[in-house]
Amino acid sequence: MNLQVRKRICEGSMRRNRRAIAKFLFCLGILEGKAFQLFGRISQKVELPRVKFSLLYVAYDSLKNSVILWELSKNFTMSEVKAEDYEKILGEVWKMAEGLSKDILKLEKITKEDLLSFAEKLISMYALMIVELKTLRFMSKEISEAYNVDLEVLESILDLIVEDEETDTTVLMTLKDLFEKKPAEIVDSSPLTKYINPDRWYEPAAAQG
Repeated sequence: MNLQVRKRICEGSMRRNRRAIAKFLFCLGILEGKAFQLFGRISQKVELPRVKFSLLYVAYDSLKNSVILWELSKNFTMSEVKAEDYEKILGEVWKMAEGLSKDILKLEKITKEDLLSFAEKLISMYALMIVELKTLRFMSKEISEAYNVDLEVLESILDLIVEDEETDTTVLMTLKDLFEKKPAEIVDSSPLTKYINPDRWYEPAAAQG
């Protein structure tokens, strides 16, 4: 779906139903949590420490932002959000995240060719995530008035999250450039470090009724 079309659909939906804003925030938090798991799992299955570190940097940005979005959603009244609602609310970006998750789980080790493919898909996924967040940022005044949330604080938080996503996209693009090089051109002198299973660090928050 065209990004601008998706943006207009989101705006229209939230204007028609203000409770949709809370669900949207909550689902974006779930999506960020999903991104954290994706990057953590990829980092476990690659050999280059430099790549591991970069992926974990992006993973922890996603974990931080997921918690912030969940906390924001608690300020709003909303009905229960079920797992089957995520795709309906988030659209294409959720399908992309789910597809990537399944692809990664199938692999015992991730090759340079796999990394290049995943990087391209993750860059596309992040482009959609940024559109979703900018949609919320565009509506921050309406959200503030509807739910009595401090406008300046809300805008500042959303701006910082968008900035994180844009920085993480730059990291992914740098990695993509690295993966496109010939093996002999890749030099990695980073120390090898063993990481804990990222799935143990992440427990999705339950939607409140």
